[in-house]
Amino acid sequence: MKEFLEKPKSDFKPNIQNGIASCLYRVGELDTLINYIESDLDYEFKNPMLFLYILTLHKKKVKMPKLYELLELWRKKFTPEPMLLQIEAHLARVLDDKHRQEEIGKYGITNFPSNDSYKFITILALHSLGKRDELKTYLNESILNLNLDPMSMLQLGDICFSNQLTILGLDIFYKTLKENRSNVEIKNAYFGYLTANDHLKNLEFPLTVAQDCVVRLKIDGKDEVLEITQDSISTNPIAKKDFRNGSQQ
Repeated sequence: MKEFLEKPKSDFKPNIQNGIASCLYRVGELDTLINYIESDLDYEFKNPMLFLYILTLHKKKVKMPKLYELLELWRKKFTPEPMLLQIEAHLARVLDDKHRQEEIGKYGITNFPSNDSYKFITILALHSLGKRDELKTYLNESILNLNLDPMSMLQLGDICFSNQLTILGLDIFYKTLKENRSNVEIKNAYFGYLTANDHLKNLEFPLTVAQDCVVRLKIDGKDEVLEITQDSISTNPIAKKDFRNGSQQ
């Protein structure tokens, strides 16, 4: 490898130059790679050198403003690249760049529609930027089926509450809690969000327990959530007792 690096790059055809750069990246010679690439890097055309340069800056965590600039350049000029978009999304989140997050989210929805994280990014950005009318075009029942981690789903529910979409927010909360009923962290977050939204206290709830509802109980001084289903009525003595007696929620 040393003998190749000692010669001017112009002595080699582009495919050989790309091969040298790839080898340097694979063996972890990242500083050498940066020096090898950046002296005559072409930013006008999509090329393997530019892709490797961006990955190397990210891996080394150096020249971050330059990295941020190049990620935007790639997104706006070249073929969509999922790895680079994920890096850009991460940096935009770290920098709290809401406008950039909105751009990335919408770009991701268009180019990678099966990746639900981009719809989540878009919703968070629009909410933070106060773009309520546009935000509400994303807040519909389809978000109930997004493939996101449970904490992100609770965030979406909370955003629904903030935009007077209370029923949709509750549907998201109940669905998330039901799917993660043994997760203490999710239970605590669930109650935390509900407690923080004072307007929920004014909702009219049924006075008695009915099938296909969710109730919050105080058991040994702890909040517990119980879904009243045909199965739980048959197998869970607490659910059976509450359903039979029509206990208050």
